[in-house]
Amino acid sequence: MYTDADYTSISAQEKRHVLLLLIPCALFLGLTGWAVAVRNETLTAAASILLGATLIAGWDLFVKPLHSYRKFVDAMLNGKRHTIQGAFLRFDEDISVVDNIRFHALHVTCVDDAGKPYERLFYFDAEKPLPEFREGQMLEICFHDKQVVSVKPYEGETV
Repeated sequence: MYTDADYTSISAQEKRHVLLLLIPCALFLGLTGWAVAVRNETLTAAASILLGATLIAGWDLFVKPLHSYRKFVDAMLNGKRHTIQGAFLRFDEDISVVDNIRFHALHVTCVDDAGKPYERLFYFDAEKPLPEFREGQMLEICFHDKQVVSVKPYEGETV
């Protein structure tokens, strides 16, 4: 589901957004420096406030989501993976935000070592198209933490 091209693309987007954020910050920093040089306290305070507000708002709105997603894709590509088989229950229609990443909840029924069924929750990336599975279909889910790395129909023996 994830490739090095995904990582390269999101990294390029993040760099572009950082550069776009630095342009107004550089202008406000220059204005602050000029206001200090001419000893204008009001302009210095206003330019400093604008610089801080631009940095905080710009990071939170434009850079942080991309930064979080880049770290997520890196974990999907390079993190420790586990595989489990389970019966598909449903995808939640609502989107959950976990660690600044948007996910659909994936519910599956698994069987423990004693043969007792239990429901398990995974997070499926909302940026990826939802696959079509029928309820009860056996799936093989490769995951990192609770995030789905890949999911496909299970072709082995039923567990």
